[in-house]
Amino acid sequence: MRDPRDTYQWRQTRKRVLRHATHCAICNLPLDFAARPCSRWAPSVDHIVALGRGGEPFASSNLRATHFGCNASRGIGRGRSVRPMLQQEPVRAD
Repeated sequence: MRDPRDTYQWRQTRKRVLRHATHCAICNLPLDFAARPCSRWAPSVDHIVALGRGGEPFASSNLRATHFGCNASRGIGRGRSVRPMLQQEPVRAD
């Protein structure tokens, strides 16, 4: 089966998610749209419920704007719990 992230539909969906995004949904710091694509601070789109766990690849309710580094750090193989976006607690900068 083809990875949905290799499709035209994903590129359009990604643009839509990032269009009005300003801050990472995980750490709450600003997204850097001038950052190199794979840098930690570059914008990325995170699947709240990972594709490997049955998450919908193009559903707006399963997508959020994040930093590339924040998204990569919570990958499916890392054993972190998956919390819905509305229930996720904001990160404190204490």
